[in-house]
Amino acid sequence: MPKKLKRGIFLCLCLLVLACTLSGCYIQSNGMQLHIFSDPIENVDHKCDELHYYRFCLLCGCIKKPKNPFGHHDYIDIHNHSHHGTGCKNCSVLIDYGWHSQDQNGMCKTCKQVLTPTPGITYKESPDKTYASVYFYPGQEETVIIAPTYNGLPVKEIGGSAFKNNKYIKAVIIPETVTTVASSAFYNCENLSVINFPDSITSIGSSAFANCESLTSIRIGNGVTSIGSRAFESCDLLETVTISDSVKTIGSYAFHNCERLIDVTFGNGVTDIGDHAFEDCRRLDKIDIPGNAISIGEYAFYRCDRLTEATLGSGTSIIGNFAFCGCMNLKKVSLSPGITEIGTSAFENCSSLTEIHIPGSVARIGESAFCHCVSLTKVTLEEGLVTIGNSAFWGCKELTELTIPDSVTHIEMSAFMACTLHELVLPKSVVEIKDGAFSNYVSISKVYYGGTESDWDALLPSIGRGNSHLLDAPRFYYSEKRPETFGNYWRFVNGVPTAW
Repeated sequence: MPKKLKRGIFLCLCLLVLACTLSGCYIQSNGMQLHIFSDPIENVDHKCDELHYYRFCLLCGCIKKPKNPFGHHDYIDIHNHSHHGTGCKNCSVLIDYGWHSQDQNGMCKTCKQVLTPTPGITYKESPDKTYASVYFYPGQEETVIIAPTYNGLPVKEIGGSAFKNNKYIKAVIIPETVTTVASSAFYNCENLSVINFPDSITSIGSSAFANCESLTSIRIGNGVTSIGSRAFESCDLLETVTISDSVKTIGSYAFHNCERLIDVTFGNGVTDIGDHAFEDCRRLDKIDIPGNAISIGEYAFYRCDRLTEATLGSGTSIIGNFAFCGCMNLKKVSLSPGITEIGTSAFENCSSLTEIHIPGSVARIGESAFCHCVSLTKVTLEEGLVTIGNSAFWGCKELTELTIPDSVTHIEMSAFMACTLHELVLPKSVVEIKDGAFSNYVSISKVYYGGTESDWDALLPSIGRGNSHLLDAPRFYYSEKRPETFGNYWRFVNGVPTAW
C-alpha cells in the first residue's frame, strides 16, 4: 500500500477517535451510545469483594462490569491460641469464629485443638494434695489460658484475688476441671471483656468480677448454684445476663450499679434474690421472675429507673422492704397468689404505676408500701387482707374509689392520707382506724359502711384523730334487702355499691 494512502487512513482514524471522544461516544443520527471496549483485563490486586476483571472503552475510558463481577471467598480453617473458626485467606471475612472452650484434658471442645496454658501463672497445691488452685498471675498476656492440671493434680479453683487489678487481661479460658471462682478472683480487671463459665463451676465468690468494666455479656454456666455478694458489682458496660436453671441464690449487691444492664434472664431454679441485688441498674426494662423464687430481698430493684414491667412468679412469697422503691417508670406489676408479705416502701415512688391487684394471700400491706404512687387509679384488695399499714397509700392522689374487703380489721396511721377518695366501701370487720388514716385531699362524698348504725357507733371510739373527712361524709349502712324504714342504705349490684 502506498505511503500516502496509509497516512490518509491513519489520519481519518485519528479524526474519528477525536470526534467520538468529543461527542461522548454518541452516534448523533439515532442518539444511541457507542463504545469500543478492550479485551478483559485482570485486576491482579483485587480483594474478594472487588472486581476480578473488567473492560474499558477505548474511546471514552468508561469501565464495563461483567455479569459476574465479584470473586469468591477462599475459605480455610483458622486456629490460633485463643480462637477457632473459618475465614477467607484473601480477605478479612470470618464465619463461625469464636473463643476456645477448654475440656478437662486441655483440648478445645469445638475444634479439638490442644490449648497451650499461659506461662507465668502460679499454681498452688491444696493442703491435702488432692487438687490445685490458681494462686497468682502478674503477666501481661491479653488472653489467659488456665491449665487443667498442675503437678498431676486437677486445677479446681481460681483462688482469691488471683488476677486482681490486672490491667492487661481481655479474655480468660477456663478448663472444665475448675469448680470454684473465689472471692475477688478477677476484681478490677478493667479490660476483661470475655469470660466463659464451664458447667463444672458451681460457685462464683463475692466480688469475683466486680469493677470489670469491659464485660458486656455473661452467661452463667449450668453448674453454678450460687452467685456471691457483689460478684458483678459496677460492671459498667454489662448489658445482658443469662442466669442458668442451676442457680438458686443471687447474693446481695450481686449486680449492683450495673448501669447499662438492659436484659436479665432468670433461670427457673432461682429461689432467693438478695438485698440490693440489682439496685441502680438504671436501664433494666422488664423482669420476669420465675415461679420458684421465694424471696425478693430488700432494695433488690431499688431505683431501676427504666423498669416498666415486673412479673413475679407463683412461688414468690416475700417482697422485701424497698424492693421496687423509686422505679419511676414501672407501669405494670403482676403479683402472684402466693405472696404473703409486701414490705415497707416496697413500691414507694413508683410514680407511673396505675393499677395494683393484691391477692388474698397477703395478710399485711407494709408501711408506705405504695406511698406516693401518684398515678395509681385502681387498687383491688382481695379477701384475706387483715392490716393496711402506716402510710401504705399516702399521696396516691389519683385514687378516687376503694373497696376494703371484709377481712380487714386494722387501718393504720395515715394509710390513705392525701388521696382523693370520693367513694369508700368500709367493712364491718374493721375494729380500728388510726390517726389520719383518711385525711383526704377532698371531702369524701359517700361512705358505704358494711354494718349497721349501731355497729358504726361502736367503732367511733376506735377512730383516731384527723379523720374528719371520713366522719363527716354521707354514710350508708348495709342492707341486703330493701329496708322498711327511712334512711341511707346500700347493697352491691353486680359488684358495685349502690344506694337503695
